[in-house]
Amino acid sequence: MENQQVQYAGFWLRFLAFFIDTIIILLLQLILLLPFFGFIGYEMSITGLEDLNKEIIFTLAFGYYVTFMIISWLYFALFHSSSKHATPGKMIVGIRVCHAHKRDLSFSRTSLRYVSKYFSFGILLIGFIIVAFTPRKQALHDFIANTIVIKK
Repeated sequence: MENQQVQYAGFWLRFLAFFIDTIIILLLQLILLLPFFGFIGYEMSITGLEDLNKEIIFTLAFGYYVTFMIISWLYFALFHSSSKHATPGKMIVGIRVCHAHKRDLSFSRTSLRYVSKYFSFGILLIGFIIVAFTPRKQALHDFIANTIVIKK
């Protein structure tokens, strides 16, 4: 980043990358959870929907949610802390995540950035919308983790 003009990635470019990444994560999750869906279908064919144990449904739904959270966290934290500093979605659109003051990102910093996205979601998406209004096009989670998203 030294000796070159940094171009920050704007809202719509970041949104497109996030959309692509979400599709990839959902496909990964579908592949990993396919056996569980098969189990539910098998249980329904034997017992019928009305007799399906509600505790099993709750447990599987909770497991689905926890699995999604873990896959998402590892996906974003591992890709962002890799040598590319980008998820496949970010690579496709030509952007990457950097530390605001140096090049390398640690797994702990990218994990903090991921967890901080829930604050951005939690306040009516304002944490994401501010990208359009901040000088370095940072979202709330970027401020918290001290990161920026730049064009390659």
